[in-house]
Amino acid sequence: MAPEEGGLASAAEKRILIVDDEPDIVEVLEVLLRKEGFQIDTATDGQAALQQVMSQRPDLILLDLKLPKIQGLELLRVLQANEAGDVPIFIITGKMSNRETEQVVRLEPNVKGFYTKPVNTGLLAMNIHTFLGTKPATRGKSLGW
Repeated sequence: MAPEEGGLASAAEKRILIVDDEPDIVEVLEVLLRKEGFQIDTATDGQAALQQVMSQRPDLILLDLKLPKIQGLELLRVLQANEAGDVPIFIITGKMSNRETEQVVRLEPNVKGFYTKPVNTGLLAMNIHTFLGTKPATRGKSLGW
C-alpha cells in the first residue's frame, strides 16, 4: 500500500515478530505494539521463531538473545544465511556479561537496534515507527509507557 499523509505508512501494514522466552515481556511488548497499530506475531524460542519467519516474513523482529532451542545469536546467523537475511532485527536482551559479544552482535548486518532490559517502551515504540516509516495508530502520538 502507498504511504499515507506525510509519507508515513500505516502501522497496520507492518508485521512485527516478538521473540522472547519470558511471557511477561512478550505480553508487555505485544500489548504496546498492538496499541501502536502493528500486526504482531510471537515466538518463545528460536526454533519457533525460525519457523514463523519462514512461513510469514515479518517487517521487523524483536529478538532476545537468550532463548531455548536456538539461541538468539545463532538465529541471527541462520536468518542471514537464507532468504530472510535482510529482515531487520532489534535486539532486546538482558545485560550482556561479555562486552565483546555485545559489540559483535551490534555489528551484525541485520541488527538495526540494541536495547537492554528493562527496555524503555516509549523509546522503543518511537524508534520502531521511525525505522519502519509508520505513524502511530493514535493521532500521531506514540502510546509508549
